[in-house]
Amino acid sequence: MSDLFEDVILTENCLKEAQRAGITIRQVFEVITFGCPWVTDLGGLSFYYNGIEVLTCASCEYAIAVIDHGQDLSHQVAHAGNFVSLNRSFFHEALC
Repeated sequence: MSDLFEDVILTENCLKEAQRAGITIRQVFEVITFGCPWVTDLGGLSFYYNGIEVLTCASCEYAIAVIDHGQDLSHQVAHAGNFVSLNRSFFHEALC
């Protein structure tokens, strides 16, 4: 997983939801690394990639929840105008 952003702690709730949905830990990190992020109403970050959404706290230190949207793209379309331009350097600076 060396090419993935791995500095996020997966909470117990996140792991349970991922397991229940059949999502691997690698997929969770792929979503955080390659997904399109936006700020949620509660101030956290939401990452969406390949039908999977991962919700984190505002600092992206903890992954709180995982949602499998499957082939339903309405969630991504609904937030198309709300994407925040974030990249790996943002996370590196935020976590250091």
